Amino acid sequence: MEKLLTKCCTRCQTTKPMFDFSGHPNMSDGRQSQCKDCFAERARLKRVGKPCISCGNPKEVGVPKGAKLCIRCSEVCFECKVNPREKQHRLCKSCSAKRDKVRNATPERKVQIRISKIMSKYKVSKNVAIQLFEIKNCEACGKSLVRAGDTHVDHCHDTGKVRGVLCFNCNAALGHLKDDLMRLRLLNTYLTKHQECNGA
Repeated sequence: MEKLLTKCCTRCQTTKPMFDFSGHPNMSDGRQSQCKDCFAERARLKRVGKPCISCGNPKEVGVPKGAKLCIRCSEVCFECKVNPREKQHRLCKSCSAKRDKVRNATPERKVQIRISKIMSKYKVSKNVAIQLFEIKNCEACGKSLVRAGDTHVDHCHDTGKVRGVLCFNCNAALGHLKDDLMRLRLLNTYLTKHQECNGA
């Protein structure tokens, strides 16, 4: 059988010398079907990934040999075990952030986010988080809690146990007093003693 000196690349459709094709033991002629340049370009595109379907820009930079791109931090990492080449994202970080901002702006989503934050921060069940979210009055002074920013979940700093829902002023007061009942009684006595000065 006459040995071929040239070969046509299946990608660029260009006839090139055989030494421009890498070896492949399973091919009939012992060479890759694509030339070295096309094979390198295909590998580069695989590292970079497809462009963002929204803005068309590349979603991630090329990854150096031996490194991986961490999906969590989107930084090149030589230790991360998660390889984004196996799980390509359709949007870049910027477009993904814009999409999430629009999604999170709906009232239903804001409620879900608030409940999730209560569950995560105070280590309570979903039912308990919902009950805390539905409290609309300060449990100490009775002030109406209209906005989400007015609501503060009170908890014991020693045990972490949730005690209830307070307004900003009541929660801040307990924080400054460091939950000291004796100091609270002394303050009560002091204010009672000088009650005539109130409004003066």
